[in-house]
Amino acid sequence: MPLGETVPQKLHPGLELERHAIVRLNRGVAMATDKGDHGSSQLLEGIVHGAEAHAEWLETQLELPQLGETLYLAGQSGS
Repeated sequence: MPLGETVPQKLHPGLELERHAIVRLNRGVAMATDKGDHGSSQLLEGIVHGAEAHAEWLETQLELPQLGETLYLAGQSGS
C-alpha cells in the first residue's frame, strides 16, 4: 500500500512533524527567555499553543477512523 493512501497514513506524518516542532519551539521559548527577549518568547509561545492545538486535532482525527474510513470521510466532507 503506497504511503498516504489511507487516512491514518496521511495524518501520522503531520502529527509527527507537529510533535517535533513543539519540541523545537519550546527550546526557542527557553532560549529567548534566558536571553531576556520577552517579545520573541511570547511570539514563540503563541506558535507553540497553535502547534499543540493542531497536534491534538490530529490525534483526535486518528482516533475517529476506528468508526470506519468511509464514515469518517463522509463526516469530513460534510455529508
